[in-house]
Amino acid sequence: MLRTGNFERKYIPTMGVEVHPIRVDGVDDLTFNCWDCAGQERFGGLQEEYYKGAHTILVCFTQSSKLEVKSIPGWIKMTRDTCPKVKIILLGMKSDLPAIPGLLPIIRQTNLPFCSISTKTRMNSDLPFRMIRESM
Repeated sequence: MLRTGNFERKYIPTMGVEVHPIRVDGVDDLTFNCWDCAGQERFGGLQEEYYKGAHTILVCFTQSSKLEVKSIPGWIKMTRDTCPKVKIILLGMKSDLPAIPGLLPIIRQTNLPFCSISTKTRMNSDLPFRMIRESM
């Protein structure tokens, strides 16, 4: 969705980093520069360098993936180790699919803001950006 603004049926993993300027409907004079960093270790390695200077980091994960949900604490630790004062929002992706059992207790343990979106149905697709705007 970041590439075209539309839901993309074919999954194309991010290799390294891609930057996408995003404007949110109803939010005047504000463009978010979203740095889409590779989540897979084979494409990553430099993520921490891209985090420096960030206002907010969205830790994104697929709500129906046990492996990704299990990785949340490690991703938060990596983010905190690199940018101790950055704001973090947890972003559950693919809310149009059933979430794994036990997701909410894991989210609550982090004590971080959370939102759930679906790029397929466009449910809450602008919510994370509105949350960032409200925190500025």
